[in-house]
Amino acid sequence: MESDSQPARSSEKSTDRLADLIGTLIAVLTLTLPLLAIARYSPSQINPWPSYPPNYPSIQK
Repeated sequence: MESDSQPARSSEKSTDRLADLIGTLIAVLTLTLPLLAIARYSPSQINPWPSYPPNYPSIQK
């Protein structure tokens, strides 16, 4: 009876290991893909102080 339970345990271990691997892969992709997308589609040079004055509407009194 013990011999029947041995293969079930080894298949459970391989299933658990596969689930852990897939979960780790999903976690890594979840963390890295947004960063890669932001890096890819954001402008390379960001100038927080524009050299031209902004065009504010003039206030008529």
